Amino acid sequence: MHSICLRAAFIALAAVLVPGSAWAATFTNRFSATSTLLPDGNILIIGGQTDDGPPPTLTNSVQMRLEEADTYQDMSVTGFVDRTSHTATLLPTGEVLVAGGMDDAGAALTSVQIYNPRLNCWSASLTLASARLNHTATLLQNGGVLLCGGNDAATTLSTCQIYQHATPAEISCGAAPGGSLSSSVDMLVPRSYHTATLLGDGRVFFTGGHDNSGTSLNPFLVTSELYNPAGNTFGAAANLITARAYHRS
Repeated sequence: MHSICLRAAFIALAAVLVPGSAWAATFTNRFSATSTLLPDGNILIIGGQTDDGPPPTLTNSVQMRLEEADTYQDMSVTGFVDRTSHTATLLPTGEVLVAGGMDDAGAALTSVQIYNPRLNCWSASLTLASARLNHTATLLQNGGVLLCGGNDAATTLSTCQIYQHATPAEISCGAAPGGSLSSSVDMLVPRSYHTATLLGDGRVFFTGGHDNSGTSLNPFLVTSELYNPAGNTFGAAANLITARAYHRS
């Protein structure tokens, strides 16, 4: 009973304890945003857009859905790079890695940032080798994040990069992330709007997607492939029965 009361008291005081936040905010309507489940059960909702445009109208909004209170809280956007069609990946430290996406001019982004939920603040940006949106970001068993594919507006990408956190220490507000981006081997097939699923043995299973860089009249992909982090290699896997993109796994 005491633990329940203490947790309720913590939630009731969250707006005071978390700097720069607003209590009981109205949810900001959006699409192509990300939602990330945090270790405390709350959900972090980042960016997105309110219409297609062109150019798209992005929302400069980061909100937290507080599980126990069943309400929303506006979080800090100081230093946040507005984006839509990005990825947001929970790191082992409890922080969230936000990568790529599209800006309000319709251009793909190279920006990578980390959000610190405990301090309610954003890091400065690292830079991807290739701007991308509609890609995948998969947390590997060693704590790295594999960023693959997507598109840079007109071209579908086969390239991948890995973000590796340098230390378990949390980032400081406004400082550069304490990690690095390195190149990885390319996928066998360029793909966006695909899925990338971490398997129990540490490999990553890529399926389907969309490739508008070729001459095919059907840009939806039937192919699958497996990434093996032990050798940093991609290998072909069995084809899907039906070509698909925009799916979930």
